[in-house]
Amino acid sequence: MKCKKCGQEIEEDSKFCFKCGTSTADVGVILDSCPKCGSEIVENSKFCIKCGYKLELPRGKRKRYKKKFIILIIFVLFVLASSAAFIVHLQREKEIQEKMFKKEQERQELILSYENKALQIKTDISEAKNNFQLLRDMFLTCMDTSVGIYGPDFFVKYAERLCSSQISLEKSRKKDIDLLYQELNDIKCDEKEIEELKEAIEELYLSYSERYDLLVEVNFSSSDFTIRETKSKQDFDKKESEVERIIENLDLKL
Repeated sequence: MKCKKCGQEIEEDSKFCFKCGTSTADVGVILDSCPKCGSEIVENSKFCIKCGYKLELPRGKRKRYKKKFIILIIFVLFVLASSAAFIVHLQREKEIQEKMFKKEQERQELILSYENKALQIKTDISEAKNNFQLLRDMFLTCMDTSVGIYGPDFFVKYAERLCSSQISLEKSRKKDIDLLYQELNDIKCDEKEIEELKEAIEELYLSYSERYDLLVEVNFSSSDFTIRETKSKQDFDKKESEVERIIENLDLKL
């Protein structure tokens, strides 16, 4: 801006002209020109002294209002930027929560899939018990029979032929159980919730396979049958009861 008396360029906030020493309050400072006639406008003027044009704001205050306006714009931009950052943060948190929920849902589905398959295996194994009992009784009867010149193995073969339909049924069932057990192992589930069930089902399957080999595949001799069968049955019953206990605790329906 300029001193109105001598025309010297002075700082905006100066109270005196450093060239002529005139107080800017006494003679005013030239800040702008009238938008209508182009005459010089003195600080704090509300009207043009030449044409009387009414100014929107005192010209000396225009720059101060401009600074405030710029500050206001910066503040608004800052608020908008902060709001946008907060919205992005909320969206990111939402995405994280959705991913965690989906992951937990997949985990629960995996556990349920394993439990259902294990339950199916246990059911099929238990259904073999009646035929196992029949074969056991037939073979024990043969061991107690006075075999004469034929020997006990003859009567074992005879009992095997009498129970051929049951043996055939169990061989078919064994294939289904083996397939189910393979499918169970293909379910890669190592979650803590099914650790106990997983171990118990594996032991039940092995106990069932041992009993199957003894009674259906007739893998025994007349001399060791009684001891092996008693041990096999005790082990099988124990493993089956353990699986039933775990299933009951998990609230699975048999």
